[in-house]
Amino acid sequence: MFGISTFCLHGEPLSTALDKLAPLTTHIEVMDEGLHYLESAEPLRSYSHHFSIHSPCRGTNIAMNRSVVPVLK
Repeated sequence: MFGISTFCLHGEPLSTALDKLAPLTTHIEVMDEGLHYLESAEPLRSYSHHFSIHSPCRGTNIAMNRSVVPVLK
């Protein structure tokens, strides 16, 4: 079974998004920002699903100025 990301419901509160996605899949990816920001795992504990947490992407730009991002050699 494929997982579904909460990003498709990013305009809804996390609890609403989880309630809508839970019947559709056994694996849910939580887009950890905005209304779906997780301060703890507590909102996920009432579900028996497998969860992946997608780190926030706002303010992250890997193409930005190289002097800000360390370059590994």
